[in-house]
Amino acid sequence: MASKRSVIVILFLCDYVMAFGAVLAAKFVQRMLPQLSLPDEMLYLKAAVFTSVVILCFYFQDLYDWKYWRRLSELVSSVLLGGGATLIALALVYYILPMVGLDRDVLIMALCISLGLSFSLRSMYLKLRKTEFAGTRVVLLGDGKNAQFLLSELNTSTYPVIFEGYIGKPNPEINCPHIGDADALQDIISRLQPDK
Repeated sequence: MASKRSVIVILFLCDYVMAFGAVLAAKFVQRMLPQLSLPDEMLYLKAAVFTSVVILCFYFQDLYDWKYWRRLSELVSSVLLGGGATLIALALVYYILPMVGLDRDVLIMALCISLGLSFSLRSMYLKLRKTEFAGTRVVLLGDGKNAQFLLSELNTSTYPVIFEGYIGKPNPEINCPHIGDADALQDIISRLQPDK
């Protein structure tokens, strides 16, 4: 499975492409409807503003950290809250800079498309994490020779394991992230919810 940083980058890039494309798709649909729809020379600028606000609101809603939406119910609420925050932020931006505002029907369509695609993308990611291909998520308790040995043995085995990190005193000889001390064990396990 990809590292945390690469997952964030992939989600960010996908959201950017999907949100930008959603505006173009919504404008295309609007042009197909019977009512009068004029060409928009600033459409790409408006799409860039819309996309930037979506990304920013998604970031503050923790939609780039899967630990906050491990369950489908959490994902639904996070995406909906991200959408609500986007509408509020866009209303403020459009009030200050009305020339970058999208038509109301284009805005609603683009936001619905963006939220739908972002939800689908993250749902697929959650399913991938649960497959055997993703491996068993493990937190290592210990910071000594036994921990180093166990880590090296499992890394060279064919058993698919993802090491979230180790709990104990910092030890540069252990080749996985240090995620806390033993006195914070309960909090760490509650936060990460590893398989083992």
